[in-house]
Amino acid sequence: MNVENVEKDVEIRIRTENEYKSGASWFYWIAAMSIINEAFLQTHIGWNFAIGLGITQVINVLFRNSIVSSVVTLILSGIFLETS
Repeated sequence: MNVENVEKDVEIRIRTENEYKSGASWFYWIAAMSIINEAFLQTHIGWNFAIGLGITQVINVLFRNSIVSSVVTLILSGIFLETS
């Protein structure tokens, strides 16, 4: 291998890693929006973001906006981030 090929391979790898990190940051946003939606719901603000985990909204309906739904939302958001 010559130096030019190695430099090109390193450049491609760096670009790929940056694209991966950029895409992965969306998972953090989705989890954060789920937690913020839960906070809005618990405080009866009346706002809701369209982005977020749909399962947390189902949990809110099942547990009728209790502290249990908040805890489950935090756990599910953590699991979502751990698996991403």
